[in-house]
Amino acid sequence: MANREPYNLKKLIIAYDLFMSLTNLYWFYESFNLIESFRLFLIVDFPTDRSSNYKTRETIALGYLYLLSKFMDWFDSIFFGLRKKFMHLSVLHVYHHMSVPFFGWLNIKMCPFLPGLRLFLLMNSFIHFLMYLYYFLSSFGPRIQKYLWWKRYITQLQIGQFIILGVYAIILMFFQTGYPRIWIVLGVPQPSS
Repeated sequence: MANREPYNLKKLIIAYDLFMSLTNLYWFYESFNLIESFRLFLIVDFPTDRSSNYKTRETIALGYLYLLSKFMDWFDSIFFGLRKKFMHLSVLHVYHHMSVPFFGWLNIKMCPFLPGLRLFLLMNSFIHFLMYLYYFLSSFGPRIQKYLWWKRYITQLQIGQFIILGVYAIILMFFQTGYPRIWIVLGVPQPSS
């Protein structure tokens, strides 16, 4: 992009933000149905399920599809680059968009019923729903932006998500049984990044 003019992607980004908001709302709805009234987060013995019934296959398929949707988040970075908004491409932004698909794949491969994976899905999909909804609505300019007072709460929710996931991972590190410890040791520092 060094010798090019920034692309005008406004309509494409509006459509993308709406699509991503609705997609994440769907993931939130589906993940809420999988957490079994939060009882699931108290299970610390792994593997939690080795059956091959319909519910098991459906849960694994949902996790895999959500993993694939995390690759769609990369379009944020692509759009920043094409519009020459390089200040938004921080090391943290790029690291997050690269590490989430990797760790998601690893968790689905090793233990798709890991409660922390469902907790991440629940929290992350809700926050991304709000974030993309905010981007979508703010694209309509100042007449709508004045009603978007909740912008700052999105960042606070993201920080809260990382704290909750980090604390939950530390608790699992001490109380879980049967799950390869190396993956928890590698996963615990991720929320702090």
